[in-house]
Amino acid sequence: MGILLALTDGIDTAVLRRWLRANDGRPLRLLLARDFAAFEDAVEDLRERGLILRGGGGA
Repeated sequence: MGILLALTDGIDTAVLRRWLRANDGRPLRLLLARDFAAFEDAVEDLRERGLILRGGGGA
């Protein structure tokens, strides 16, 4: 648990929740599959790019 806290330190919890939902739970699935390197990459991408939401096309 400490490693998760360290990886996500400084990221607002609301952003983390939305990140999980916006990515259909992919970050959580990476953790459950024990693909820690891919999870770390996803968190780093979140830190670098921020939360990017793609539109659904409704105008």
